[in-house]
Amino acid sequence: MSHFNGLHTDLQTIFDQIQAIPAAQRPQLTGTNRQPPPPPVASVPQTQPIRVTQPAAPTVRVKLAKPDKFDGKKDKSTTFKVAITQYLRATYPGISDNDKIAFIISYLDGKASEWIEPHMEHDVLRQTVPWLHNVNLFWAEFEKRFGEIDRATKALKKLKSLKQKSSVQDYVTEFQSLAAYVNYDDLALRDMFYEGLKDEIKMAMLSQLFDVKDDTTTGQMVVDRALLIDQHLEQFAGRSIFENKNSSASNNRATTAAPTREKLSSGDAVYMIGTDGRAVKGKIESISRNSRGQVVPNVKWAGQNSTVQVPFPALKKDDRPTSGTARAPPPPPALAKGKGPGPMELDGERRTGGIICLRCQGKGHMARDCPSKPISGYEAKIEEIKEPDSDDESVKGDA
Repeated sequence: MSHFNGLHTDLQTIFDQIQAIPAAQRPQLTGTNRQPPPPPVASVPQTQPIRVTQPAAPTVRVKLAKPDKFDGKKDKSTTFKVAITQYLRATYPGISDNDKIAFIISYLDGKASEWIEPHMEHDVLRQTVPWLHNVNLFWAEFEKRFGEIDRATKALKKLKSLKQKSSVQDYVTEFQSLAAYVNYDDLALRDMFYEGLKDEIKMAMLSQLFDVKDDTTTGQMVVDRALLIDQHLEQFAGRSIFENKNSSASNNRATTAAPTREKLSSGDAVYMIGTDGRAVKGKIESISRNSRGQVVPNVKWAGQNSTVQVPFPALKKDDRPTSGTARAPPPPPALAKGKGPGPMELDGERRTGGIICLRCQGKGHMARDCPSKPISGYEAKIEEIKEPDSDDESVKGDA
């Protein structure tokens, strides 16, 4: 018993000694030599990166001009509706229908203001008027009162009588604004646009062999060609390339009475001077009326299979057609011996039929006698060269 008491005393002494050792140096009683785990490290809270929010860039809005007030004229109702709707979209996006209608009403004047006032009074003092609080219903009521019911009919009437008075650009703008209300196909509008052009624009198209009536020719192609020709005409400082100007040489000639215009008929060979100063040759196949009731010839140009309508003022009678019997150049004014031509001249006459002009590829004349020489923008004047009679008295005298 004393033995156990001694052991208890020894164990108690050892336990007290262990308790007296600091915790960091205290051995682990695990029965192994593994090092004790390190003491836990106090966790340091990690600082989150500070996010700097960039200030939103201010929204830049387009500043539009304020629309004009509407005084009740029906022909301006559509323009007013489009202008004020566009202004509200760009300047005050997202506003309520009540605000939109209030803004629109502030731009009503004259008869339009008189129309809206009793409805506003009824809405405030008596009973709510639904269309004064819904912008779509408001425009529906607006159209009932001020809309152009026969807009398409009026536009078509103006379109049929529309003529080019100034530049092609102004004519195109006015034509397209009216065409927007007409339910016509492209070919019909193309023909109407062409008929309203000035004659000098039409003649320039014809001189370029631009076939307006071809099924593959669209309305936009005619518009583009007319604009291009108009730009070229502006380079002449306002002068028409088809005007017949007196040259300085003609001023030195004796003044004579103005010649009367040649009468043209079906089957006549004709020519027209193009924008490049060269002659375009053809033949009048027939004469008929165009869509406007004007009498115009139908001309078939050389090398073309179809005919085109050309105004009479643009055509001149061709005394030297490229087709048909080729004319030989005139013989010399006097023969050296005898009445008939010599062997060299006979040979020359036989060869004349095979002569091909290097300028226009026509037969029967040389390049120096070609009627399609460049004429610096002025009208060509083709004169008949009178051949001397083989029985001329001077020749007889020599014989």
